[in-house]
Amino acid sequence: MPPQGKKSFRSPIPARDIPTPLLGWQSAGGPWLGRTRFITERPVLGYQMTVLLNGPACVLYEARYRFAPKGEYVCRIQVSPGLDRAEITEEFDFDAITPGQDFLLLELHQGITTPETIGWAAGEGGTLDRKPYADYMAARLKDGSNAPAPVPGGNAMPLPPRPVAGMTLLDKILPGGRWGGTKGGVNVTAPGVRVGLTPLHVGAWRRAMALTAWHAPDAGLVVALPGLLAAGLALVLAGWALAARFLFPVAFKPGKAGLHPVAAWCALGAGAVGLLAWIAFALGGNP
Repeated sequence: MPPQGKKSFRSPIPARDIPTPLLGWQSAGGPWLGRTRFITERPVLGYQMTVLLNGPACVLYEARYRFAPKGEYVCRIQVSPGLDRAEITEEFDFDAITPGQDFLLLELHQGITTPETIGWAAGEGGTLDRKPYADYMAARLKDGSNAPAPVPGGNAMPLPPRPVAGMTLLDKILPGGRWGGTKGGVNVTAPGVRVGLTPLHVGAWRRAMALTAWHAPDAGLVVALPGLLAAGLALVLAGWALAARFLFPVAFKPGKAGLHPVAAWCALGAGAVGLLAWIAFALGGNP
């Protein structure tokens, strides 16, 4: 982690030129590996690194960034003796609905040429589906497709925003891995190394967004942590569009029994009210 300190800039500077919250990590007795980097067009106005707690039970470190024209990103990292993990908590608010192009990338095994295995957690109990890393990557890079939508129809979902050109989507990660076929975590192993990422908490509902795992030619497995408000809105809009797409034909098909038109309009009206309430809630800066 970067040393403590505060820095402000008279003129905003590119995010790529500032220290990121995690400079690397190390398994017990293993080599240093990994790194993080920002992928965003938003320049940085300043940042502050602070050790909030430094006691026998835990060390809590905070990295806080201010972006231009508006926006803030906060990353807190907690390490406790006897626990084989670092707990990372994020907060972000760009004061706008964004197109989804702002990320903190975690290059999990940067420094290891090729890990031996990769494991994906899914369902209860954290069961790992572990495979040889090289075989798994070869199959995914050859396929390179997005997973089918977890709804009737079997159509492929649009790809999530690609952080960097040339990356290939591997999978999506949600807390618990219990929704839509997503995974609950990922880790890789190599001699003397075992490193992974698992969401522990859902957080505020409008920020419970999927992390996306990618393959980067120069870094291997990369996990993108999205920093945006657009995902929750897109989900509401998608649900509303699906309702319109399937409800109207059922309700208004000529000559056939269907849902009463009044019920259809009421359902769509309720969706519209919910959408407006969400927009007011999100733009109001509520957690």
